[in-house]
Amino acid sequence: MSKFILFLFIFYWSNAWAEFAKKREVDHDPIRYKGQSANIIQWNKLDVDKWFDIKRWMRERKLKNENPLWKIQSRGRLYQELMGRFISCVGSCQVYRGEKFAMASHQTQVLERDEVRTLDDSYAWIYLSDGSLVRLSPRSSLSFNEINFGKKRNMLVMRVNEGNILFIGRQNHPLAEFEGQETDSIFLPLYLKEANISYYVYDRFWGLNEEDLLASALDDRTPFKDHFKKANAFWRTNQENSHFKPTVTMLVLPNITLEGVNPIIGAYVTPGEDSYFKNYNPTRYYDIPEEEQNERPLTLYFRGYDNNRTEIEAAFDIWFQVDSQGKDFSSKEVNTVGLGDVVTRRIPSIFIAREFWFSRYGLPLSQENLDPKELATEQGYRLWETESVNEQGKLDLDARLDFWRVYSRKAETMNVYDMKRFKEHREFLRPSLDSFSVSFFNKAAEAYLNSLKQDVFTSWEDQKTIHEYGYDFWLYHKAKGN
Repeated sequence: MSKFILFLFIFYWSNAWAEFAKKREVDHDPIRYKGQSANIIQWNKLDVDKWFDIKRWMRERKLKNENPLWKIQSRGRLYQELMGRFISCVGSCQVYRGEKFAMASHQTQVLERDEVRTLDDSYAWIYLSDGSLVRLSPRSSLSFNEINFGKKRNMLVMRVNEGNILFIGRQNHPLAEFEGQETDSIFLPLYLKEANISYYVYDRFWGLNEEDLLASALDDRTPFKDHFKKANAFWRTNQENSHFKPTVTMLVLPNITLEGVNPIIGAYVTPGEDSYFKNYNPTRYYDIPEEEQNERPLTLYFRGYDNNRTEIEAAFDIWFQVDSQGKDFSSKEVNTVGLGDVVTRRIPSIFIAREFWFSRYGLPLSQENLDPKELATEQGYRLWETESVNEQGKLDLDARLDFWRVYSRKAETMNVYDMKRFKEHREFLRPSLDSFSVSFFNKAAEAYLNSLKQDVFTSWEDQKTIHEYGYDFWLYHKAKGN
């Protein structure tokens, strides 16, 4: 009987305390982000024993009473801004959100704190919300840490966990126009039909008889350069309707952090081993006037808990090797990676897809005078560079960049030391591909070499199918990554 009375007393007292606390709590967000849930209970991580622990509840309740804004702050920490979308995945691509993953395809969303992983013989192109592009080779993993939009600048932070990636920042210049077959043809045709060169040339044999269709299949006058012109036409339209803002990009590798403004970076990472990176000359993809072809250096941040060493590296198109402990780097002659550079040399379809999605998703984020409330409620993003964080007038975005520079150095230093110990027990490690392994690009290279033997369409049967049933029917059955 005494236990029952004690239970009633605790139950009444706890409810009375909770009701008193609720009167003091502030649970009205000044700005509710698009897609943000009001629920702050993480059901997938809920521990039943902790949930019914009265002592734990009392401790947490005391902390909550001391901070009336705890609900708003918790809701803000749980919210994940949209970082990008899959243009295409060839093979099997996994998007990890917490401990669970989903298989990716065309239009799959990637949020902050997600990890994207490609499996064997699998490739991915991902469009980022600021207009940047990132490509993953087989057996690669990339964590999408944070994206921020400011009044004058944007910010991206990603971690290359392993494998090979190519990052291409969007520039304030048109594309360089090339004549020649598209090189990353393993992704073709894209599910986004407006991006495919086949969409613009299929009408040249529309209405032909079978004899003329066969002759058309042998016609090698495909206007490849016109495809770049269409990409630039999309780009100019977007430029006229937007205000260009540079993006400060941080690529965190296990043993070095690379920072640049709208850079073009290639990287190879093998856990516990040396890493490699290259700062590509922007003229690889963009038509930049000679007087504006100034050096666009990368800032390098090394490892060491109290190591504040930084380096400014301005050299273009050189592979640099970073030692496994993140203490130093040096240039390295690499011959086997040449084929990897070839398959990403001419990619007009990917650029058209980027500009097409930039017009749909990026224009509202690239205006000169963004309204914080409108950006939050209609696009789902917080507006940065709106307040100072100290007496010296440092803006919140600069403070956030400073945080990532220090955090990545200290966190990755611990990871480097831990990996060094794990390497002593290799049987517990998942096998990784060696840096510059041909497995990163052999399927893509094979697809490109095969594409050189045919026209835009892979066979005469494809042309006949389009002739009889239409382009959309053919694309539905042929598109990669849908």
